Amino acid sequence: MKHTTAWIAAAALLIGAVGCAQLIGPQELSENYALMAGVESNRPAFIDGDHNSAADTVFPPSSGSLRSPASEAYITLPVAKTINRIKIYSKDLLGVDLYVEDPTQGWKLNGRYDGLKGPVVDLKLKGIVYTSGVKLRIRRTANDASAYRENTEARGGIRYMSGRTRAPAKIYEIELYGPSGSSAGDDAIEATANADVALKLEGMEDMTPAEPKPIQPPTTAPGSGLNFTLPKLDGTNLSLSEYRGRVVLVNFWATWCGPCVAEMPDLQAVRDELNPRGFEVIAISLDRDSAQQYQTDAVKKKVQNFVTNHGLTFPVVLGNAAVAGQFGGVRGIPATFIVDANGNIVSKHVGKMNRRQFKSAIEEAYGELE
Repeated sequence: MKHTTAWIAAAALLIGAVGCAQLIGPQELSENYALMAGVESNRPAFIDGDHNSAADTVFPPSSGSLRSPASEAYITLPVAKTINRIKIYSKDLLGVDLYVEDPTQGWKLNGRYDGLKGPVVDLKLKGIVYTSGVKLRIRRTANDASAYRENTEARGGIRYMSGRTRAPAKIYEIELYGPSGSSAGDDAIEATANADVALKLEGMEDMTPAEPKPIQPPTTAPGSGLNFTLPKLDGTNLSLSEYRGRVVLVNFWATWCGPCVAEMPDLQAVRDELNPRGFEVIAISLDRDSAQQYQTDAVKKKVQNFVTNHGLTFPVVLGNAAVAGQFGGVRGIPATFIVDANGNIVSKHVGKMNRRQFKSAIEEAYGELE
């Protein structure tokens, strides 16, 4: 465990060093991730690859006050990527707050930028960020003064508002980039994803053990059987009780989680090998949308894109905090639980696992595998 901790610290220093380098020197860029299949935005024109088509940024529907709200533009990726640079094509954008989707905190402010001047705004992020979402909150545009004059009126010493006093920004394109090729930053992030490390959730402590053993005591009474019912991607529901008589591996994961993504091929391989013997994998997604809600249409689409792109064939369902609580609380992902044929939890591991580790954990419920 000490060795793992030291390695993570070294990787973090390496990532931080590379992030600083992005601020002071040129860097070859990756492909434009905003043009990947499955990318979503609140305005299609922002990601259509056409620098001649434009759309206005969007005011949130629940913004309330006419004067205070800022309009927004967001992009979500079907798979998390390493981002360190954003190009915005806009002639009237003067100031913007840049948010990235943080694994533990949702939308997190990365930087505030003023004094911008189009037609191409080139923003370098604060360090290299592994994220599946980017949001621009518009602080100032060249048309704000005009909107204020048009939608306010002074009567009797009091200024009344008849409409929004801030103007949206007209944006032609938003492009997302990371370091090109196998840069030091990419290598460090990939190595971290392949280490036996879990991402902490909601500020809880990291429960990652060094190995998937020892077996934890069951969290359900003998014979009672754990159960949950969650929505599948095809609109029907899945209940764990349907799998009584089989050994089930339950995996909590999310599309933005690097270690989760890294272990999926091994998880699929183990499922393919052992499914004929009555074994099944159920993957419970803990993805949330921009409003931090589970099980919405936006979440379903993001997870479906991931499943399709990675060729997953085991059942995938949309989770929530309640089902995580049934497993004693999921404080980090990926988190893997082995449920025996009677519905009792016999094994728990927080952190990335490989094929050998999956099979070792399954042996505790099956007996020795051939």
